[in-house]
Amino acid sequence: MVMNKIVAENIRSGHPRGMVCTTDFYYAKVGNMLLKAAEGSSVQLTNNELYRAALKVTLYFEDVICDSGVWRGFVNKHQALYNKPLPFYTISEDYYPDEPHEEDIRLLIWLTLVEVNPAEFPHPEEEAIMVLAEKFYQVLENEFEQAPINEDLKRFFEEAKFMNDYITARDAMLWTMMGCYLNDQKDYGDMIDDELDLMSKQTQLEKDDSRTMYSTMCQLMFKYKVGPLALLPKEWLALMMEPNGNGTAAETLRKIEYRNIDVYLLDKSDDTYIYLRSTDDSVIAVRKDGYADLKEMELKKGTGCVAAFVRFNGEWNPNGIDSWGRLDQHFNDVKEHRKNYREGFSEKHFKSLMKKTGGSPLVYLGNGDAVRRFLMDDIGIPEHLMQHSRLFEEENIVAWVPNCNEGPFFSYGLTSTICDKHNPFYVKDEKGEESLEIIANPELSQDDMARYLIDNHMLPDAAFADRYGKERGRQLAQENLDFIARCYRRRYY
Repeated sequence: MVMNKIVAENIRSGHPRGMVCTTDFYYAKVGNMLLKAAEGSSVQLTNNELYRAALKVTLYFEDVICDSGVWRGFVNKHQALYNKPLPFYTISEDYYPDEPHEEDIRLLIWLTLVEVNPAEFPHPEEEAIMVLAEKFYQVLENEFEQAPINEDLKRFFEEAKFMNDYITARDAMLWTMMGCYLNDQKDYGDMIDDELDLMSKQTQLEKDDSRTMYSTMCQLMFKYKVGPLALLPKEWLALMMEPNGNGTAAETLRKIEYRNIDVYLLDKSDDTYIYLRSTDDSVIAVRKDGYADLKEMELKKGTGCVAAFVRFNGEWNPNGIDSWGRLDQHFNDVKEHRKNYREGFSEKHFKSLMKKTGGSPLVYLGNGDAVRRFLMDDIGIPEHLMQHSRLFEEENIVAWVPNCNEGPFFSYGLTSTICDKHNPFYVKDEKGEESLEIIANPELSQDDMARYLIDNHMLPDAAFADRYGKERGRQLAQENLDFIARCYRRRYY
């Protein structure tokens, strides 16, 4: 079995701001010991899966040895959400987050498999996970007493000097998103590409322009949830702050406000602040010293900017690039467009639909003809405005209609897994994985629809495929459905 070697640079890449620490070579050695322990075993994982699992477990080991707050923060939040420290695994009463545990390692290996193979549902107790976790744990247990504490990593979170300045705080939040071992995002490529397209349109810059990439990364961390608990980076960083006695810093992070890119007009200015009016008529005050290159003579009627802002510690800060100029006409055009543009359909039609469904936001439709009738009769789309849709060629369709402020969401393909007295298409999901997919795949359900299905126990067949017995696979899935949804959906939850 040929595997890559873990080197000190891999350890540094998992640190905030890539900090170089005296313990890096030791933990690289531990990582290679984990890889060595997997050699010659019966573990049926690819080299890539083994390597990534070993690196994740190594960084976890470094974290729990110095108790930097990453793992402890995850455990605390999971406890708050689900009244237990970990998903899937039963742990002993003497569980301490600052010591390695075999159950932790099982979960980290399971997360690795999910990240590498997002379309699959590995059983949390499948043999490959259990065997590898046992081997990895033995290595960590042997090293536990002599493992050096990474004092630099611990101080980073204890002192929290990065909280003194918005830019350094933003860098720390970006690390929780892109560098933290626990939040290895499985779909960064698509996420960044989607945001680059949007940023390019808003700023009129090319996608490959370095300014577009910079501004995109500045926005990502405030717009997308990441990691196995589907939290914003500011929330993850706050969870890491609290175990280190930095409750005030955690609260500052949670209070961060984000304003997406918009058109702003200069409202007024004084010696300290520039006051900018957005297209929703709210006014924000941005410190003048943040615009050293903006000449006083440019601050005149019609002057404005296309920009995004973040309120950190009570002050609004530019977030990414901004473009200044005479924007009064553009400002008015955007404002008028938003005034006249409305998604969704009438409240009258919505109330009528809810009366027909008995208040249920789920509407079960048999085929394309039923969809057409639904769109015309229940949503109110005139027949002459109906456009051809792939939906008209499908069957067993469900429409999700929680309100009238947006158009209905249509799902097809796996709607037979929804156990609902109103669903004539329900068929028992014998394997259970299709029921998992409808909550895990954002193309099959919106986030609020997934929560509704879980909260109302409409997926009783959801189960991990279990060669040792169906009931155990079902139990593990049913007890952890919301965690599974968070872990797979992430930015869509």
